[in-house]
Amino acid sequence: MITEEENYKTSNNPLAVESWDSYIGQEKVKERLQVKIKAAMERYEQMDAALILGQSGTGKSSIARLIADEHAVPFIDLMITPNFSISALNNILVQFDEDGGGIVFLDEIHNFSKKDQHYLYSILEDNCITYGAKHSGKRHYFVNAVTIIAATTDENLLTKALRGRFGAPYRLGAYSDKEMGQIVERMAIKMGFTPTIEECIALGQAAAGSPRQAGDLIKTARDLGSMAIEPILELAEITRDGLTVDHIAILDSIFNLGGITGLENITNHSGRAKDDIVDLEKLLVRKGFIEMTGKGRALTGRGVKALREARLKK
Repeated sequence: MITEEENYKTSNNPLAVESWDSYIGQEKVKERLQVKIKAAMERYEQMDAALILGQSGTGKSSIARLIADEHAVPFIDLMITPNFSISALNNILVQFDEDGGGIVFLDEIHNFSKKDQHYLYSILEDNCITYGAKHSGKRHYFVNAVTIIAATTDENLLTKALRGRFGAPYRLGAYSDKEMGQIVERMAIKMGFTPTIEECIALGQAAAGSPRQAGDLIKTARDLGSMAIEPILELAEITRDGLTVDHIAILDSIFNLGGITGLENITNHSGRAKDDIVDLEKLLVRKGFIEMTGKGRALTGRGVKALREARLKK
């Protein structure tokens, strides 16, 4: 059996999508994948390795699970952290192969160093892994089908050679407000609610284009036993614009540092990690709350208004 080495994880999320039809949005990506899967299955094979690009919480792992479900094969979901070693991955893959193979999802694959990314080449090209002391050249060729589905929120940290070995990536686009409302509706119904259109629209907007954040809001509704909008947002500490306490902390830091400042100053003032700020500020830019300038991050009039409204609710 596969062991829980490093960050091996399974999912029992009650809000998880169960089919392509229940996965709302990303129509072009779904269409491409379904063609690939159907063609592979007609050849009695698993589909080729794939790279999924998209921001956190946009449904990358759900797509990987659906691919495995379509093939009716086992599935492993691995979160690659900066401390995750290639040796640990090799051990998991060897055991997975011996157990019969299936689909392996490597989330945040960019956290592998460039050196470790190099060792993934043989998996993708030659259907084998290099292992042993300091990757001494010993090889394990997969007896069973093992397909790597990788995902990243930062494709710029992948080597060009690694990106090329996946072929054309599957890029997840932004969700429309209508799609987010539909996602909220689907999740609410699964939790036993009968949501109104107003509730779906408001919570869909508060999800800020992230199905994961939509799930957090619906789980909050479950805990409250109600779909009332304001109590849900208050308990979840999310604004109607989808800003979390971390987003507000960034806006607050820029405001207190003179309305325009650099990343290092925001990091020191807010107490948030630099990498987290870079990820969080993407929503702030998209919403028009901050602007990137030659002098740093600049707070806009809309950003000041959003900050003022958030402070009033404290």
